[in-house]
This record gives sequence, structure tokens and C-alpha cells, in this order.
Amino acid sequence: KEDYTEDWLDYFDVAICGSCKPAFLQDPYLSLFRINTAEHTLTNTDGVDCPADEFLSKGKVFQGGNWNHLHAMLELTSGDKLLYVGDHMYGDIIRSKRTLGWRTCLVIPELEVEMETAREERGRYDNLMQLEHMRNVEDASADVLRLQLADEYEEEMESADEAEVSVDMEGEPGLTEAGEALADALQRRDELQQELRGEAVEYHKKFHPLWGQIFTAGFQDSRFAKQVVDYACLYTTRASDLVAVSGSREFRAPRGGMP
Repeated sequence: KEDYTEDWLDYFDVAICGSCKPAFLQDPYLSLFRINTAEHTLTNTDGVDCPADEFLSKGKVFQGGNWNHLHAMLELTSGDKLLYVGDHMYGDIIRSKRTLGWRTCLVIPELEVEMETAREERGRYDNLMQLEHMRNVEDASADVLRLQLADEYEEEMESADEAEVSVDMEGEPGLTEAGEALADALQRRDELQQELRGEAVEYHKKFHPLWGQIFTAGFQDSRFAKQVVDYACLYTTRASDLVAVSGSREFRAPRGGMP
């Protein structure tokens, strides 16, 4: 075509097409072909058999090959010197991380909408956290009352026969003050749990009517979220998010929440 241009190649040191992932990341015997962009022909390179600068001066557009060729052309001595950006968890991220030890960046386009939805539903999220806190308080209160009932039971055992004991460990109302308090705490806990469950369902539907948020399953991390934590050094909505980031920038994970 008349408007065909190769100016975009100026942004890259090496361009590889037809790499046949995931074989590119696993098979060290795949052949590398140089593409003659002017004649649209292929030339077998027999691998990177000379210094990288000299090799790339003959043409930097290739087809096929394997990770050994890429490391040689970029003069890399280890995989942790390379950041690989991909949008497929299994074909891109897990393979390259497990096999080669590459630094990885997972592109998650859906995340952009999720972040916007999370901002819009901040009030509902805060309400969920408040309900969860209130439920936990009732659980803690019930634990204290159960211990109090246990103490009362031991005192009764010391002063009366087992058949005359009036303390109910299940907290039936009307038997002891602690028993009534325990029954009330458990009832409030159950009511809060039911309300929390309903609010959580509505909150997750705001992100997707069936699957909810991509990083959560109920109140737990989803399987996808665990894979992101284990295999993606970074994740973002699109590769262009890195355009303003220096190549020497160090990214650090936030401090974990466990004591």
C-alpha cells in the first residue's frame, strides 16, 4: 500500500512475529528467520552467531526463534533483566515466569472499568465493611459470653447435682442472664450476616451480573487474583500505562497486612 511505513520499528530494538508461543518460551531448538521487509522474504539466520550489534545491523525483524535468541540479541545474562508484558495468564505470564524467570506485567483491560465502578460504589463498600465489623463484634461478644457460661456451669456443678443444673451451654433465653445475652448476640450476628450477604451480592453485581469482581470470590481472593499475586510482578490496564515510566524505575509491593 502507498501509505505503508516502517517508522514504527524505530521504537523497538528487535521485532519478532510468528513466535509460536508458548513454544518460544520452552523449546530452545526452534529456528530463527530474518524477515527482509523490502522483499517480503525470509532468511535462515542459524542463530545469533556474532555480537548483537553486528547481528541486528543486518535487520531486526524476525520470525520464530526462541528465548535463547532473544536473550542473545538483547545481551541478557539472566531472565530477571527482562520485563515481559502480556495479556494471557497461562500463555504469557505463567509460562515465562516459571520457565525463564522473566519479570512479568499482566495486562488486564477489564480492570479499568472495575476501578471506575469501585469509585462509584465506594459508599456501598464502606457499608459492607461496617456490617462486617459489627458482625465480628457480635462474634467476639458471643465468645466472651460462652466462657462466662462455662464458668457458671463449673460453679453449679460444685454446689448441686448434675440433674439440677440450670445453666444451658447453648444460651437458651430465660435460664441465666449470660444465657439470654448469648442468645441475643447470636441473633444479632445472624441478622447482620444475612444483611451482609445480601449487600455483598448487590455490590458484586455492580461489577458483573454473574461473576462479580475479577479479584474476589465472595469475601475471599479469587483463583485469578492468587495467580496474579504468584506470577505477575506488575499488572495494569494496558501496556501504554508504562509509557511515562523510566526503564530504571523500581516497583515495590505494598506492605502486607499480616502481623
